[in-house]
Amino acid sequence: MKLLVADDDLTSRTILAAIVKKWGYESVAVEDGEVAWQALQKTDAPLLLLIDW
Repeated sequence: MKLLVADDDLTSRTILAAIVKKWGYESVAVEDGEVAWQALQKTDAPLLLLIDW
């Protein structure tokens, strides 16, 4: 299952994506809300989101 990781901080995003991968998910890491929204509009969009406030 795909999991979207959205965080503007590169270090946090990289760490979260690595943790998500260890959990067995395919991570899609993006840097802001606009790119996250675009990823969610795709037909194969991630079903789970991990987002920064």
